[in-house]
Amino acid sequence: MIEYLATHYPQLDVKIDGSLPAQKSLLDSPAVQKDPILSGYARTALAAEPIPNAPQMQAVWTPVQNQITLLSHGKVTPAQAGANMLQQIKQGEAQFTQ
Repeated sequence: MIEYLATHYPQLDVKIDGSLPAQKSLLDSPAVQKDPILSGYARTALAAEPIPNAPQMQAVWTPVQNQITLLSHGKVTPAQAGANMLQQIKQGEAQFTQ
């Protein structure tokens, strides 16, 4: 079923929701390339490297998410958010090196 959906499901209908297709082979399609925003994302996706899905990454993602939320609600300045992220990431990393 997964193979069928991956090859037959209409992933290239970017007109419906404006998202990139999941299949790498479709990122060079005319439908994606004619859209300046989608084509930019496609170029970035093709050049990207996967981020490890390791428990240690929570030491990064949790502080980043929390500070972006605070920043978007005007609770901290960009400088404060950056400093807080750095401090919290270092604290989180220290837990994995002890």
